[in-house]
Amino acid sequence: MHLPATTLITLTLAGQALSRAADMVCTAASATTLLWRVTGFEYRDQRVAMGASRLEYALANFTLQNSALAHKTTCTAVSTRSSPAFFAGDVAYDCAVRPDAKGDLSRFAFDRASGLLTINQTWAEREQSSTLHSGTNYSDHSVVCGKVNVPVNITYLEGTI
Repeated sequence: MHLPATTLITLTLAGQALSRAADMVCTAASATTLLWRVTGFEYRDQRVAMGASRLEYALANFTLQNSALAHKTTCTAVSTRSSPAFFAGDVAYDCAVRPDAKGDLSRFAFDRASGLLTINQTWAEREQSSTLHSGTNYSDHSVVCGKVNVPVNITYLEGTI
């Protein structure tokens, strides 16, 4: 009987390239073809005053594509904190999680003042690497991966105010 081993890979879109040989074992299948794309990014804020009442909020929304995954991830956040800014890059927001993608997690932070969008995406690679035999004999294979940083080159950026 084969038991699926799950290897969690955490890639942060900033920092240095893969630095340890052990990390290459964990990321070999994914890191060789990684391409991230942020599409449909939108930011808007609204400030409405009606008499003594005020309503202030901002929205950041985009779709994240990762070539290692078959699905796209939708990331949306609403902030009502207007001071120091609606989005100051100091709060991490969770993106939508697909029910069929257990172990996958995407988070982002956005700093409106600098325009910096920080993304942290974790996903599971499933492989058949452990075998369990009847009786007292069995084998177990575990891979534990540390966090790795992979630089992402932005080739196109457009914005309007």
